[in-house]
Amino acid sequence: MNLQELRTRMEQLKGGQQSLIKQRDSAVKAIGQWGIEISATEEAKLIIQAVAKKTQDKLKAYIEEPLSLAMAAVFDDPYQLKLKMVERRGRTECDFKWVRAGQEYDDLLFSEGGGLVDVAAFGLQIAILGFMKHHARLLLILDEPLKWLKGGELPERGALMISAVAKELGITILMVSHIPEQKAGADKLIHVTLKADKTSSIREEIQ
Repeated sequence: MNLQELRTRMEQLKGGQQSLIKQRDSAVKAIGQWGIEISATEEAKLIIQAVAKKTQDKLKAYIEEPLSLAMAAVFDDPYQLKLKMVERRGRTECDFKWVRAGQEYDDLLFSEGGGLVDVAAFGLQIAILGFMKHHARLLLILDEPLKWLKGGELPERGALMISAVAKELGITILMVSHIPEQKAGADKLIHVTLKADKTSSIREEIQ
């Protein structure tokens, strides 16, 4: 290899070196940018987790409190509702747990009696109303909401609980019931009687 060829080869190597330096600088810049993006992503993830936690806590308060209060207003030894947020299949799901005397149950309401289910269902309806924003007065229509709540003072307690909720939340509740004890707490009673000729008679009674 003569001198000219050596010079040519050196120029080629210098050119290759410059190209490698540029690639290195570009890679360093890209790595720095990726680092910024990763940091921002991690920060965003922490913010999302914090917002999700606050949302879950708010959801639990909206649902747990009215259901537990409804139970306590009717039953002497009530169950309390506890919501548990569980990750399943990459999603957050909510499990209903019922707690009494330190014991936790999944489906005890259904195995122990319909009265519990009735009261829990009413509490859940009130919880749902808590998520809704209305400027007008709310009207809630209930058809036999506590028909399985039987025995002793339970029917009357259930009716008084519904009345107290209506007054506390400022809502009007129109409730249909065939149980005489559940007229307790009503501001107005409307008796509907089916006659033998299949017509109805209506009589209003002021409490």
